Amino acid sequence: MRRWICGLPIETLYREFLMFDHLTKFRYRADIDGLRAIAVIGVVLFHAGLGVSGGFVGVDVFFVISGFLITSLILRDLDRGSFSIVDFWERRARRIFPALAVVVIVTLIAGWFLMLPFGLQVIGQSAVALTVFASNIQFWRTSGYFDPAAEENPLLHTWSLSVEEQFYLIVPLLLCLVFALRFQRRLGLILGLGVLASFLVSVYYLDRDPKGAFYLLPSRAWELGAGSLLVLARPVSNSRLRGLMAWLGLTGILYACFFYDAHTAFPGFAAIIPVMGTALLIWVGMTCGDADESKPTLVQRFLETKMLVGVGLLSYSFYLWHWPFFAFHRYLFSKSPSVPIAIGYIVLALILSALSLRYIERPIRERRFAPSRKKVFLFTGLVSLLIMMAGFSLWKTRGMPSRLPTEVAVFDATKGDAFYQNSRSFIDEEKSIALLGAKNKPCKLIVWGDSHAGVLLSMIDEICDENSISALAATRGQHPPVMEWSGADPASFQHATKTQYADKVMSHIRRLVQSGELEHVLLVFRWNYYLEDVPRAADDAVPVAGFPDALIKTVKTLEQLGLEVSVLLEMPDFGVHVPKAVALHHWRGLPQPRLSQQQHNERQQFYMPLIKRLQAETPNVHLVDASPYFISKGGEVSFIDEQGLLLYRDDHHLTEHASMRLKPLFEKLFLN
Repeated sequence: MRRWICGLPIETLYREFLMFDHLTKFRYRADIDGLRAIAVIGVVLFHAGLGVSGGFVGVDVFFVISGFLITSLILRDLDRGSFSIVDFWERRARRIFPALAVVVIVTLIAGWFLMLPFGLQVIGQSAVALTVFASNIQFWRTSGYFDPAAEENPLLHTWSLSVEEQFYLIVPLLLCLVFALRFQRRLGLILGLGVLASFLVSVYYLDRDPKGAFYLLPSRAWELGAGSLLVLARPVSNSRLRGLMAWLGLTGILYACFFYDAHTAFPGFAAIIPVMGTALLIWVGMTCGDADESKPTLVQRFLETKMLVGVGLLSYSFYLWHWPFFAFHRYLFSKSPSVPIAIGYIVLALILSALSLRYIERPIRERRFAPSRKKVFLFTGLVSLLIMMAGFSLWKTRGMPSRLPTEVAVFDATKGDAFYQNSRSFIDEEKSIALLGAKNKPCKLIVWGDSHAGVLLSMIDEICDENSISALAATRGQHPPVMEWSGADPASFQHATKTQYADKVMSHIRRLVQSGELEHVLLVFRWNYYLEDVPRAADDAVPVAGFPDALIKTVKTLEQLGLEVSVLLEMPDFGVHVPKAVALHHWRGLPQPRLSQQQHNERQQFYMPLIKRLQAETPNVHLVDASPYFISKGGEVSFIDEQGLLLYRDDHHLTEHASMRLKPLFEKLFLN
């Protein structure tokens, strides 16, 4: 008996665009569970810092698998005429929600006992976002995946679940619409155009909005869509070709796992390798049905080994459980766990995953608990409401500081956000450059730099007010005071914005020189950010190349204009979030931050070649060292003053209070 879909015989569809037999005879594939194991092992080892620098591509492997399986199931049910949106979401609720809810609840409870108000507030906000499938949007707005602060969020890993859930909202409706409009023969074209469009979005925004490209569905949908499109492919019968495809697929995934890192521009073009590798492995395992006699390839047999399949069956709960351990560790100790501790976390996460699968996931999935649709939706809704209410209360109460001793809450609240809150800190695109001090006096000074310059502005403003002089401020985070800087890719969007900003500042300086007002330029920047090859977020990575030359050229240009130029040397950098570390010390007895003068001096030696170049090529430049104002009699860098007030708002930015300690130094510099 011939089967029909929306008035068209299935045989016609087969000939035109699709082989449906592998769908209508849908079977369990152990190799996909093995592939899940490869993905989750890569992610876990990456988070543990155990030598798999590109293990984050495991998420991309999951995306392709999810797209393939979900689309296969939907098309199978549409083929049978049995597809129901309600049934679909019931299955998703039974599959995804139970383990996720338990992990989120445990995380919130652990955060209550382990985290300071600000950290707990972030968790609460993340929990609220997760309940409405929007945690990826929240992380896009607040942090980058490789940022140190993001690595301390125990719910960061839920961003990928939100991407998938958003995809699950769209794809069933799209496929139903295609079938309702009798566009089945164009399904391949529709999916292909969607994949292409999403990929182009990913490439376009990778340079302009790297966090958006990483977190948001429009730039990630092509990876899930690749799995969806794969459903329409014909199985490969040639054994040699299948073997080659399998090896290419596995090699692509492993290559990305071991050769990608936090510096890799991702997703964009780099994501093609793990995505195509996953697609090839799934494609190789597709058969024509029960009569298919294709022998599994060597790679398939490897993926179907009991150990990998076992890990694959645990992969979802393993993914959920492992990350909070590493995040809480980094939050409490401001560093990654040692190898033995990391392995211990992995083992503990595996044990919890096995318990979760046996006692939470399977009973609900197999309808031993909440057997009816009504009960599972009621259970999901009530627990989601509970999580949302708990998260919202933590969010709006700012992490409930009342649960902490007063002195601890005070330390945690020390942000020193003057350069964030004070609009004078930033260049005003309308009025050109912000004014400090006396408004009606000629401008003799301009402060030019990144956020390290911004923290000094209140102090400089006070100096100017007291001495009836005026100054200008051109400060912007991650924008160093250099012109024509070629350290970044000249073709990149970020390079363009930095150079345009520098050109604008230089143009303003030239106008002031021509008017006979400007006399002095102070350059301030975070030296180690631009001169050290340290891991940093993909969205704000700054290559080292060319920066020393650009700095010297800028100083020379300013001196040629007849200006006096001062450059502030590197301020002491603790490498840990000082307010958090101090608060945790008083609350939980954890170690306080320490930085000796010797350690600071040793770090300064790294910049000595550039300092010597500045002195040799621009002998009139003033190199200003502010670090002595923070060295105690015992040879330690102070993080707290005699009044018990913190001097740092994070690991390297001074508080506004601390900047006032430098007032005598800059009065001498500016007034003499």
